[in-house]
Amino acid sequence: MKKETKVMLIMTLLSIFVIVGIIGVSLVLNLKTEKKKDEKKEDPVSYAFTYSDDYAPGSQYEVKVEDTSVYVKTTRFCSAKDCEPTIEEEKYTYSKENLQKLKDFIKELAAVNPNLNALNASSLSENQVDIIESIPLGEFFFELAVEKYEYRIEYDGSNTVSYNIYFKEDGTILVKKATINEDYDITNIEDYQLSFSDKNKKILKEYVQKEAESSDSKVILKSATLYKDEKAIIQSMVENKESYLEGIEETAKLAYVITYHGINCLTPVLRLYTDNTYELYDTYSETAVVPKTGNYSYDMKKLLANVNQYEESPIGTYTIQDSDNHSYSTSASNMEVNELLSSINVRLDKCITAS
Repeated sequence: MKKETKVMLIMTLLSIFVIVGIIGVSLVLNLKTEKKKDEKKEDPVSYAFTYSDDYAPGSQYEVKVEDTSVYVKTTRFCSAKDCEPTIEEEKYTYSKENLQKLKDFIKELAAVNPNLNALNASSLSENQVDIIESIPLGEFFFELAVEKYEYRIEYDGSNTVSYNIYFKEDGTILVKKATINEDYDITNIEDYQLSFSDKNKKILKEYVQKEAESSDSKVILKSATLYKDEKAIIQSMVENKESYLEGIEETAKLAYVITYHGINCLTPVLRLYTDNTYELYDTYSETAVVPKTGNYSYDMKKLLANVNQYEESPIGTYTIQDSDNHSYSTSASNMEVNELLSSINVRLDKCITAS
């Protein structure tokens, strides 16, 4: 082969390689561009919104999510003459998981709210308001508020520990234990799922359903003071010990709750149980209240049979609620109720006192 022919062949091959290379690079760049376009199509939400509460004068929150940080600008309005609003700006660093939960929440808001820059409490659900107002409090408060649930128990075990118990739609039960410092900030959250038997999960579900019905809310609030018939149930969940529920079907159940209405203050609560014991709550405290306890032997069927036989009295009324949440109202002059109270040396027509 002549020298000139070899040179021509080499030049031709080099040209082909260059052209192929250019085409390859163009294809890669186009793929990357298309991928970015697709990502934008899949995720069109701008992760920012403005929310106003419905208080007077109220506050406004501007929330923006960028990378691993959450920015909140809070404007607090005032109603006094010549008063200027105060503005605070905070930056929060969220974990990857909680950041994604916040983004998902904003997507949900955007799906039903055409203008994310004009959200207000009256246009949102109670749960959505709770989530939004938890954001300026910090990541841990947001984590507790954003968790999805069918029913939720908030139990303040003490000044340093609280528990949020989530009953999920799929039947699982998740517990989040929050550690609280002296400034009432959450410093840590531990979570665990209850691996109880189906039988015991049913017991817990029936308990929370009844509490929700009684309080007319999906969120049940519990203080450090627990009633006799619920101690084992709450302890089983917060300590993750199924053994607390052994034989619980045979233990005493609440039969009646009796209260008095007629004076302008909080009055005592008398709880009667199926084993003929009672708890009297006639004090209050910043910590757990210890009730007075004892036994009763009065015929409650006789009492209820005559509950409507008394005319209204100006001195007040008693309310009797049974285990099925049925309420009976009767005059404070009701002889049977007063006989019951006298037999156990209890007064309900007074104000509760500090313990």
